[in-house]
Amino acid sequence: MKIFILSGSLHYKHSFMSNLECALEKDGHELITNKVNFKNVRDFIDIEKKVFFDDFYIKGKRVPLSHFINIDIESLDAIIVENTYPYLLYNDLEDDIPLTIFYHRDYLTPLFLLGSDILLYRFYSTVLDNIKRLYPEEYYSPKTKQKILFYHAINPDDFKYIKKKEFRGLVWPGLPKSIDFYLNKDLFHHRYYYHMYILLKKIRKYALVDHYYGITDFIEYKRLIERSEFILIITPFDAFETRRLYEAGYCGAIPVIFIQNRTAEESFNLMGFEDGINCIFFRSMADLKDFDRSDYTINQIKQMSNNVHRLIMAKFTYKVRIRELISIIKNKNIREEKPFEIPSRQKGIYKKYYIPNTTFDKNIDLKEIEKRIKNMKNLFLNHGHKAYVIMFGQILKMLIKKRDDLINESKHIAYIGLTR
Repeated sequence: MKIFILSGSLHYKHSFMSNLECALEKDGHELITNKVNFKNVRDFIDIEKKVFFDDFYIKGKRVPLSHFINIDIESLDAIIVENTYPYLLYNDLEDDIPLTIFYHRDYLTPLFLLGSDILLYRFYSTVLDNIKRLYPEEYYSPKTKQKILFYHAINPDDFKYIKKKEFRGLVWPGLPKSIDFYLNKDLFHHRYYYHMYILLKKIRKYALVDHYYGITDFIEYKRLIERSEFILIITPFDAFETRRLYEAGYCGAIPVIFIQNRTAEESFNLMGFEDGINCIFFRSMADLKDFDRSDYTINQIKQMSNNVHRLIMAKFTYKVRIRELISIIKNKNIREEKPFEIPSRQKGIYKKYYIPNTTFDKNIDLKEIEKRIKNMKNLFLNHGHKAYVIMFGQILKMLIKKRDDLINESKHIAYIGLTR
C-alpha cells in the first residue's frame, strides 16, 4: 500500500508515529512522509510567514490538507494525519479516495483535522464525549464514517524482558522533566497533570513507594522498568492509557495502576488488564498504603509478571497496530453515521459558552488584553473539572497583533469551553 503520513512528531525517535512509520515500512508498505518530502514546520513559518500568520493565526482559518501534499493524490491508498501543531487543518479532498484517517492522540487538544473519513481516537470514552460536546458538527458529520478506538503500542526492540528483578517492591520511575514543568507549561498541561502532581506529592510525603525517582532520561527509565517487580502507573486526568503501561508490562514489571473512576476501570478491563491477574488496581492513597509486596508469594509475582508480558505481546505491539490499520484501510464497507444534528440539550450550551471567532481592533489596549486573559484564567479555575481546552484562539491573535515578541510565548494560550 502507498500511504502518506502528515505528523508533527515523526522527527522524535520514540514517538508513536515514528514507530508506526518504521513498522509500516518493515511490513512492506510504501510511505511518503512530511519528514522527507515536505517542508517542516519551521520552513513553513519562515517561507510562508505572511500567508500562515495572516490567514491562520490572525483570522483563525484552518489550512487545507491539500496544501501539504505535492504528489498525485489518486496514487495514494490512504492519508494519515496526527498532531500537526501548530496547524489546524480541514480535509478538502473529495470523497474517500484516498482514505483520509485522523488519529486524535491527546483528548484535550484541538481536533487538528476536520472532515476525516475515519477518526481514530486513543482514549476510551473520554475522547468521544469531548468531541461530541466541543465539535458536534464533526461528531455527527456524515463524512466521518467511522470512529475507532486505536491504542498506542510498544516496540519490543527498545526493551528487554528480564525475569530476574533487581528492584524489589514498588517503583516510581520518574518523568522526562519535573512535574512542575508540565504544570506551568500551559492550561492544557496543568489540567492534564494536576492530579498526578497531588498524588506524587502525597506518595513522597508518606513514602508509599520503595524506590522513587524524579527526573529520568530514557536510558535510566529503561533500566528501571526492565529490572523492577512493580511499577506505579498514574495516567493523566481522564486519560486511561499510557505507553508506560505497555513498556512496563512488556518488561514483566507488574503495573500498579491508579483507577480514577469507574470509566477508568472499564477502560483498563477492556484493554485486558485484570486486578490480581496481570496488574494491581488502587483507587486511593489508603489502598496504596495497604500495598505490601509480602502479601504476594514468589509464584504469584512470577505469574502476574508472565501474564502482563503475554498480554502486551498479544495486543499492544506495533505489529498488532499495523494489522488493525491495514484492515481499516482495506475495509470498503464503512458504515455511515447519521446526518449531523446538534442534540437539543447541547444547543443552549453552545449558544451560551462557545466563543466564536471575531475581529479585534489592532489598537486594542494592553490592559484590555490582560483583563481578558485574567477572565479566562478565572473561568478555568472556577469550573474545575468542567473546563476543557478546545482550540487556539482570540487571545493569541491579539498578542500577535500587539507584540511580535510574544508570539513564541503565546502559542500555548488557549480557549476555554465549558462542558455541560
